[in-house]
Amino acid sequence: MTKERETEYLKDTIERLTGRIRALEKDQPGNGFVPYQFLPALELGTGTPARHGKHPVMGLISNGEYCTLELVMPRSAANLQEAYLLYIPSGTGTWDYTIDVAGGHCAEDESEHTDTQTANGIAVTNDELECLNILPVLADFSVGDHVGVEVTRDAVGGSTTQILIVKIVLR
Repeated sequence: MTKERETEYLKDTIERLTGRIRALEKDQPGNGFVPYQFLPALELGTGTPARHGKHPVMGLISNGEYCTLELVMPRSAANLQEAYLLYIPSGTGTWDYTIDVAGGHCAEDESEHTDTQTANGIAVTNDELECLNILPVLADFSVGDHVGVEVTRDAVGGSTTQILIVKIVLR
């Protein structure tokens, strides 16, 4: 291959790749590109800010304690591959939770869309990273919606272990 032909080939390749990247950046549904978003637990609520291993966490130590997180929907829930709450139990046992979400677009009511997800007696193992699917509570939100998420350690079934909330992951 001559130097000129090789240069043309490289230019064409770069143009094709640049075009693909631009299409992905437009976030058109079905393009297959879904970046990760990591949204750490905020020091708001009654939880205890702490560190577990190398992870900054909000500790839900007692029943009724909660923490809040905030996210902006990068796409509609239908186009997300997954959405989960990452947490670490600091003991083996069970926990009960309620996740309340509320939000909307700019110039809408802050609770234009709301939903709740609850479960009791979830078995957990000490120090295992756990991923709790929260995609169902995000179903009514669309691209650009600002969503407040409140995670509460309930006492319904008698939570027996402390829960350390790490973050929400969207992909």
